Amino acid sequence: MNTKSDLQSPLVDGESPKKIDKTSSRFMKNASLNNSDLRQTHGNDHHEEEEEEEQLDNSVESDDSPGEQFQAREASFVEDLSTWRKIPVNNFESVDPNQESFMGNKIHTAKYTWWSFLPKNLFFQFTKLANVYFLIMMIFQMIPQITISDGRPTILMPLGFVVLVSMVKDIIEDSKRHSSDNRENKSDILCIPYPDQMQYANQEEKGIFKTLKWSRIKVGQIVKVLKDQYFPADLILLNSNDPQGVCFVETKNLDGETNMKSKTAHKFTIPCTLSDEDAAQFTGQIHCQGPNEFLYRFEGNMTFEPKRQEMLESESNYNGGDTTISLDVNQTLLRGSSLRNTEYIYGIVIYTGHESKIMKNSPNTRNKMSKIEKKTNMFILSLLGLELFLITFAATYSTIWNHTNYDNTNQYLGWTISESTIENSIILSFLVNLGSWLLIFVAFIPISLMVTLEIVKFFQAVFITWDATIFDEAKDMPAKVQSSNLNEELGQIEYIFSDKTGTLTQNVMEFKKMCIGPHYYGHSRKQEEANFRRDTLRTISETEELKIDDSRISGDSFKTLENTSVSDSNFEKGKDGITNVSFYDPIFFLHRDNPSNENYHRIHRFLLHLALCHTVIIEETEVDNKTQISYNANSPDELALVNGARFFGYFFCKRDNQNNMIVRMENGVEESYELLNVIEFDSARKRMTVIVRCPNNDIKVMCKGADSIIYPRLKSREFVQETDESLEKFAAEGLRTLLLAEKTITEQEYYEWEERYREATLEIIDREKKVAEVEDQIEYDFDLVGATAIEDKLQDDVSNTISVLKEAGIKIWVLTGDKIETAINIGYSCKVLSNEMEQYIIDKTSTDDIIDQLADAHKTYLKSGLSAHALIVAGDSLLKITARDHVKEEFLKFADKMRVVIACRVSPKQKAEVVNLIKAKYPGKTTLAIGDGANDVNMITAADIGIGISGLEGQQAARASDYAIGQFKFLRTLLLVHGREAYRRNSYVVGYMFYKNIIFVMSIFWFGIFSTFSAQMIFDELFYQMYNIVFTSLAIFWFAIYDLEYPKEVLLTEPKYYIIGLENMCFSTYKFLKWVFYAIWQSIVLIWISFIPFEEQGGTLWLGGNFVYLGIVIIVNISVMTSTNSHTWISLLFQIGSIVITIVAAAILNLFTFSKLFGTTGPQFLSLEFYYILLMMMMGIILVDSGLNYVNKKLRIRMMKIARGIRKKIKNFRHKKSTDSEKKKRKSKRHVHTGFAFAQEPGHAPQILDKIKLDNVRRKSMKYSMRSKVVPMENNDVMSRSTITISGQKNSNTSRNGDIIF
Repeated sequence: MNTKSDLQSPLVDGESPKKIDKTSSRFMKNASLNNSDLRQTHGNDHHEEEEEEEQLDNSVESDDSPGEQFQAREASFVEDLSTWRKIPVNNFESVDPNQESFMGNKIHTAKYTWWSFLPKNLFFQFTKLANVYFLIMMIFQMIPQITISDGRPTILMPLGFVVLVSMVKDIIEDSKRHSSDNRENKSDILCIPYPDQMQYANQEEKGIFKTLKWSRIKVGQIVKVLKDQYFPADLILLNSNDPQGVCFVETKNLDGETNMKSKTAHKFTIPCTLSDEDAAQFTGQIHCQGPNEFLYRFEGNMTFEPKRQEMLESESNYNGGDTTISLDVNQTLLRGSSLRNTEYIYGIVIYTGHESKIMKNSPNTRNKMSKIEKKTNMFILSLLGLELFLITFAATYSTIWNHTNYDNTNQYLGWTISESTIENSIILSFLVNLGSWLLIFVAFIPISLMVTLEIVKFFQAVFITWDATIFDEAKDMPAKVQSSNLNEELGQIEYIFSDKTGTLTQNVMEFKKMCIGPHYYGHSRKQEEANFRRDTLRTISETEELKIDDSRISGDSFKTLENTSVSDSNFEKGKDGITNVSFYDPIFFLHRDNPSNENYHRIHRFLLHLALCHTVIIEETEVDNKTQISYNANSPDELALVNGARFFGYFFCKRDNQNNMIVRMENGVEESYELLNVIEFDSARKRMTVIVRCPNNDIKVMCKGADSIIYPRLKSREFVQETDESLEKFAAEGLRTLLLAEKTITEQEYYEWEERYREATLEIIDREKKVAEVEDQIEYDFDLVGATAIEDKLQDDVSNTISVLKEAGIKIWVLTGDKIETAINIGYSCKVLSNEMEQYIIDKTSTDDIIDQLADAHKTYLKSGLSAHALIVAGDSLLKITARDHVKEEFLKFADKMRVVIACRVSPKQKAEVVNLIKAKYPGKTTLAIGDGANDVNMITAADIGIGISGLEGQQAARASDYAIGQFKFLRTLLLVHGREAYRRNSYVVGYMFYKNIIFVMSIFWFGIFSTFSAQMIFDELFYQMYNIVFTSLAIFWFAIYDLEYPKEVLLTEPKYYIIGLENMCFSTYKFLKWVFYAIWQSIVLIWISFIPFEEQGGTLWLGGNFVYLGIVIIVNISVMTSTNSHTWISLLFQIGSIVITIVAAAILNLFTFSKLFGTTGPQFLSLEFYYILLMMMMGIILVDSGLNYVNKKLRIRMMKIARGIRKKIKNFRHKKSTDSEKKKRKSKRHVHTGFAFAQEPGHAPQILDKIKLDNVRRKSMKYSMRSKVVPMENNDVMSRSTITISGQKNSNTSRNGDIIF
């Protein structure tokens, strides 16, 4: 066999590569070989593909944007052959030497390595301007001519402490990522090892496949993945334990969906890999796209020599020799997915490590800074500018004065020769004075700010972790803080981007209620209601003279069943072991079991409908020598419906080889129903239909779907009013509903329709449209069977949490991979949407149509009489929107007016792009992304704040997040309490730190007026160092950690207080300037009141300086005291104690000769004038300060009221814009949302659909007449050339000439 194919391009319809046999040529002409190739590489309907490519070409003409870049990249992988790669399969020696070696399978998601940590982290530390500033100041301190610390770098210790604390925090956070990487890299997988891997394989294992670590896997190797294992890399499926090569995968880590998806091996690879020995002998070459991030796209081909040719000889298009087949997304198994309900699969590794699609969709971890940190940098720059101005002024003034008065100053000060030389030189004198003032002003920008914030945020994070109200008892998990530097950002969130599955919902459906005929069944299991229903039941039973077993009434038979395994052996009365059902209503069972009841036959028809109208696959497993049956459903909704039928006595127990559906009744009787056709659900149809032949040979058409779709298709209006009333009740409870309908047709009607249907599937032009038209022809004149109500179980308290967050002024965006209908249903369930909201849906796929939809939506918005609005946009539409700047701008303007935006069918990369769109459009607004799966990591890392929920979808989101919580409801406490208070307190801390250092340094500056700005210090050097470390640190620490403006309960129930963060009331430029103003005017007062009285009394420099120092300490500590909202004895101890400690320290230093305060503070403390001046100064400053704070607080409250008033006026204005008649008209037209409860995708039940196709081919070979049954045809050759395609599958196996290859 020649393993090196000469293929030069991807397979294109109608083209054949060089050096390929007749079989392959024929295969390429038809572009498909079997059912696994229903999705053609460059399939049929080529004109549609050309239109898509033309749209892509047009879209890339605009400026670069996320959508444009995505589309351009996607188009390039179709057209650019240089991105394709050749992979030798299971043949390490045949690697192309001209091709670069493939990437290994080891992953690394941490920020740092052991060798990169120091340089990378230091670089990040010194991106903070404050750290750079103090580093420069430290260097200046060591210059002898300008030092004020005898050449000692006194700043080194606090600066080193700040950097060290940050480093330790980063090490702890990054070590968690390293642990995660190591766990994944060291996971085990079975593979056929290459010779150079044998030393790493488990030599004790018997058999061909050996266990290797994931990190050792190489491209081209064949691996064997067992049930419930994760795929170690991106694979091509060769075969599974299923005879048809079907396997089921769970992709929740990729797209967030927990319902299983089927993958099907190519029919030519199945007979080649029936055992481990076959797999070991399988060799070939894959020619496919290079690594890319497109999860739902794969194109390639594989050339190989079949080992079991006799199994392929029956294929009309196989002539022996090497075989080339096309590969598409239906054969790809992606890393991050797991194998479910399949014992094992064989697969070929195609993309490894960081080249796998999930890693291509995972962005690099980036450092995040809070807005306070960013704005602090800006304020530092402003202060640096002010500092340079002041020191330049002081140095210039001192230099001029000294030069002008050189002789007198020289004689008075007794300068040395070197000092005299410097002062005599204007330039040198200016530089020395400038350097001295620069070192004095080193405290102008407080280094203690960085230390204080780091420590404060650390303790805030500790208290978040310790908060018992956000501790998840079920998971034994406290809240985790992984980026404590973002604490204050939690108090400024304006946009929340949320995943749906696992975040808002549990993705667990439960059958709750139903409506059959005129009766409504299903009630709450409250004890009072249970008693009432029991009494009612007894009354009815007496009236109807029925004997009722009291035990059945009391409960065991009708108990709510949740989260237990499905067991065939348990299928008795009592229904133990049935999942997805939470139903209680004894009256239903009374009606079901009473043949004389008017609803008896309607109930049994309803239950039979539930048991038959679906595409559920049955899996049987042996447990303790007992056969247990479980269902594999394409959607959790369908699983709930089929389990509901089983719960009520109609057990769908198997499908036989003829695709008959076997239903076992509660009395043990089994009935067989032949499945004739399945018309699958899609988002346009909003319904699904099955056609079955009953045991009595009646042909029934059973349909289930949305009420808006089913109602117009009913033959009569019988029970419509009762059903509609029930639907409104269901909707009010947030339940998802379906209507069931059916009709009976004759043999003639069915075969006439089936012939039209077959012809439509063979059409080349407008096939999908014609198929849809034929499908529609049989879905009419139905009889209403009933309605179901399913609860999509939400995470605990999601509705209230979202309601409160919206009331706080936060805009909610839900980004989900689900269809529009599913997302809307969940929106209603969790109160994101309501019937009082105007909804706008953008779902078109062409730019012009999207522009029209936006224009229509804007017109409706302007005319709307509703105060709340919601926008729903499809992922495909979003791609077009982001590709054109003018469309993007209009979309963002419109979206900003919405209270809620829901984006559907978005990929993980699109989630991040949506977040980045908002960040780019509104850079001043804070975004938060929350999710629980690996598919949410992009979004989490893109947002300003990323929150991961530790849930069923693994820990990837939690590990990549800034904060990790157990449930969505904890977000309420995290934002409204911890976030708000962290923002308020940290804002005060930053402002206070600037304030207390400015007042400290400016006092020295103002003293320059008395000393000709000679850079003379007025404070003792030891006192100078202790100012930030001891005397002014304790009070602010306590405030920043413990102060609470309002009780926690008030903050949780009154979301209006969250507005301080949304309006940035605590950390604006105005607030900063207010702090600077306070510091400057108070320093002026302190200097003039301190030095003028003592100067007149002949006081010394240090006496006046000590007075100023004490005044500053008292003022700044009392400032904290007056700003504290929740005083305790500890807070007062720290505030008053700091002042007392300062006085005691001054008195102690008065006793030591080395101190400049020696002999000064004693007389000062004995002077009554000292206390009088101090008291008057303090009272004046404190009164003014308190007055300003009072006015500021009142102003803030006033602003909050104004903001609420403006919002209220806007609401009233919008209401007034609609006349009363318009409102009445709108109200009459408005339909209460009933929560359509069916969201499966087409094409995900190949085991069922393939059999139906074969059955239809068989039926086509039978003659029928209008009055007689089918007679077999003599010539059955046609069977090998035709088949029936089930609607809903986008790809077909029809070639251009109409031939069908199956």
